[in-house]
Amino acid sequence: MLRTPRVYAPVHRLDEYFRRILNVVQSIITGASMNKREWQSCFNDIQAVMDCEEGLLLYDRIERLIEYHISKMFSDLRTLSYLDCRINVLSGALLKYTGDWLIFSKACQHLHQLLICLNKQLDGQMPLANRAYSIWKERLQKGLSMRLSDIAIQIITKNRKGMQQSDMQLCKDYINSLVMLDQQFPEMLMQNHAVEGLTHKRKVAESPVIELYVKNFERPFLKQSLQHFKSLVRNNFTRFDCSAYMERVLAKIGYESDLALKWLHRTTEPKIMRLCYDVFARSQLSIFNSVCRDYICNDSCHQQDLHHMYFLLQKVNGLDKLLEEFGAFVKKRAFDGMSSITASRGNLLSDPTEFVRVIVDLYKEYTEKIAKVFGSDQNFTAIFDQSLQAVVNHREPPSQTIRAPEILNRYIDTLMRKGSKLTDEEVESAVESSMIVFRYIEDKDLFKMQYEKMLSYRLIGSLSYALQLEEQMIIRMKEACGHDFVHKLSRMYSDIGTSATLTTQFSEDKSKRSAKQSIIFNAMILQSGAWPFSSPRLLASDQLQNTYEPPPILNCLLLEFEKFYSRNHVGRKIDWLFNHSTVDVRLKYLAKQYTVTMNVIQFSILLAFANRDNITIAELGTTLKITSQTTIKLLQGFVDSKILLSNYNSLNDAAVIRLNTNFSSQKSRFKIIVQQSTKNQEQGPAGDTKNLLQQDRKHLMECALVRIMKARKLMKHNELIDEAIGQMKRHFRPDVTFIKKTIESLIEKQFIRRTDVNSQYEYIV
Repeated sequence: MLRTPRVYAPVHRLDEYFRRILNVVQSIITGASMNKREWQSCFNDIQAVMDCEEGLLLYDRIERLIEYHISKMFSDLRTLSYLDCRINVLSGALLKYTGDWLIFSKACQHLHQLLICLNKQLDGQMPLANRAYSIWKERLQKGLSMRLSDIAIQIITKNRKGMQQSDMQLCKDYINSLVMLDQQFPEMLMQNHAVEGLTHKRKVAESPVIELYVKNFERPFLKQSLQHFKSLVRNNFTRFDCSAYMERVLAKIGYESDLALKWLHRTTEPKIMRLCYDVFARSQLSIFNSVCRDYICNDSCHQQDLHHMYFLLQKVNGLDKLLEEFGAFVKKRAFDGMSSITASRGNLLSDPTEFVRVIVDLYKEYTEKIAKVFGSDQNFTAIFDQSLQAVVNHREPPSQTIRAPEILNRYIDTLMRKGSKLTDEEVESAVESSMIVFRYIEDKDLFKMQYEKMLSYRLIGSLSYALQLEEQMIIRMKEACGHDFVHKLSRMYSDIGTSATLTTQFSEDKSKRSAKQSIIFNAMILQSGAWPFSSPRLLASDQLQNTYEPPPILNCLLLEFEKFYSRNHVGRKIDWLFNHSTVDVRLKYLAKQYTVTMNVIQFSILLAFANRDNITIAELGTTLKITSQTTIKLLQGFVDSKILLSNYNSLNDAAVIRLNTNFSSQKSRFKIIVQQSTKNQEQGPAGDTKNLLQQDRKHLMECALVRIMKARKLMKHNELIDEAIGQMKRHFRPDVTFIKKTIESLIEKQFIRRTDVNSQYEYIV
């Protein structure tokens, strides 16, 4: 309804106003030329009409004029479309429609500007420009839209076959008209709207309402496209091998994507892509699966084919078979590498460098291939890691302890020791390689236990290639497994620096009190509990700490250091580990001077020959207050090196040991080795190491379970198992039986209890 005007214009001029206004509107909607004077005077005529009581008739008259014009236009279009069909011409009707549409859409913009005064006084009625769009839409849907859409689809089909290119712009103009007709406020009118209009325009752009386009064009177009794609596969593509098929399919997919983005509405492109992948990839999944093993096994020749296959299959979630074959091939290659080492060396422990090289080479090769061929897909990275982890942690038989921790420890120990012929750059690269293997080891707690032992020997014996390198390795492990994993290693490393400072301070203090220092003394103060040999025993059966006394020449120096240490560290006590303490002794009683490294107890044995040339083993043990068994083990190194001689081939209590005054050696510096109880290295860690490992694992698992239950209060059995495995994976991979036993242990200790609900535990506060 129009508002009632307050001032009325002369009635006798109303017909004249209507005639002039309708003439201008007629010129606008037909695209006829019009001079500026007519255009400007029309605004005055409209204002005059709006001041008349009969002004409400203007809306109806303009609406009828627009309806008549559109009806005539569509009648002509319908006639032309049938004529085109009879003479097999496609573009005639579509050309006329798009031409009329461009004139009409521009006319609507001008109408909106011309009738702005009228639109302001509308009460619940649609602005005339928008009403014009509504009329166009109504007439179009009465049978003609499907005919025009069919013409547009046929033009696109010919374009797909390379037969027709020039008429694609007609299709785009037609599609744009369908989209614009679905908008309540067409885009060309938005430029004259206020902020509210712009906001609405933005919302339309984000979530377009294109029902007319979808119903009249997109659905039949997608249906025809599906038939077209199936026909291509059936009649053309399937005659090629898989490699050539994928090349043609990818080219076709690229063409369809470009076509949709360039000529159709943007929402159609994803839909046409889904059709392409369904027809070209999903329907041919069995063919891809049948050749993927050959492509993977010969990946050097089929990298591009694998990349094409991956691209197609990942679009239809069809990667399962490709992933399976990829993982199996990686595992086979890794096992083949291990077998070649075993065949040439006898076992993996004999050549840790080759073991690491095989794993690292595979890691570098396939990391690059996964990035290049599979686009760094996390699924392929995960299956590769699983395959390599299975090989690194392989047990043969399954009950045997995993060998990888020991092999990697030997590799690192060789790398870190002095005497390495590698350059600094090669050492850095080797450290990086060791960390690659480390990430795949499941029993990291076993690795840590062995690493602590080997690190201690390197640090105490000053055998490290470089302390900075030791620190770097500890930092790398901390980054991989957290602070708790390297806590003891960090303390061991810091002890070496602290000990060097203390030794320097002691030497300076001693030099102030005594100018002459006959013995160069170096003490290592190791924190109890941080080092793997904190117990001062030499062998399990010896109570060495309570019986053995060092020789006086050393004992006075040790007592002096203890006093110095006590002054600076009140309340701390030093326990000397004599079996790990070494002495460099110069042998001056021979024709040639030698420097021999031995432990402190061996030094006591050698001093026993200072005033005599021979002594029995039993007498020697009594003098040193050590058992005969220990004495024999310590003497064996002297006898083997010919510094001491025995009257028996096999040492026993009755054997007489004699000083060899005719000793000679090509080496001027060497070390006396203490005989150890040897076990076959192939049997894995010693029994006490296994027991200690199990104790540590049980303690870790108990702590983890208590932490979980304290945080969650109530948990189902399976949830608790999964959570515990997740927390322990940085240390080791626990089996379910082990976790169940630990849970039972915590129930007995009253940390948790079972509830009335089946398979549920509750934390006891």
